[in-house]
Amino acid sequence: MSPFRSEQDAFQFLLLVIAVAVATAVAGILGNGWTAFATLVSVVASLVVGVRLGRRSVESESPERSTATATATATAGVPGLALLVVAPVDLADRSLAREVVAEEGTRSVRAVLFAPEENLGEPASQRAAELRALLVEFDVTAQVIAVAQADVEKAVAAELRDGHIDHVFVATHRQGHSEFPAEEELVHAIDRASDTPVVAVAFASS
Repeated sequence: MSPFRSEQDAFQFLLLVIAVAVATAVAGILGNGWTAFATLVSVVASLVVGVRLGRRSVESESPERSTATATATATAGVPGLALLVVAPVDLADRSLAREVVAEEGTRSVRAVLFAPEENLGEPASQRAAELRALLVEFDVTAQVIAVAQADVEKAVAAELRDGHIDHVFVATHRQGHSEFPAEEELVHAIDRASDTPVVAVAFASS
């Protein structure tokens, strides 16, 4: 097993040995044996002190490096963005899922789909299940529910109260659609009711 930490350390040691030999030889030529011996002792003592100080310096830096590494690891382990998605049932498709996961760092989604009460039932439940499957396909943890349009604000308030949400993503129909005025008002209502940032994106009906 090598006594040196690296090849660079071994090379530096070799240079030191050569330097000591040269210094001793020069002192012997210019002076006498005692001068050479004194030079040898002085050079070796200086090298020993220098090596010890160097090692202490390296050792003192090690905790800082460890702390920096631990901090980076801890930061990397922090969960990504948690989004609350609010959307009409008929917009719950792949386009919506793709737009949601396009938000950088998205890892968790809670979605509230809404529709007129008469349109709830099996079709709405199926849409909710399909949206959840699409989000999971994009490697996002998702929970999706469907509620009556009259209850959407209460459902959103409950989600914001019960879970940590980084921001709200509201999908609306495009301007000119018959439902757009009501959906625009919903965006404003959610924005007024919470300090959580709200993003509204308009989609064409699927």
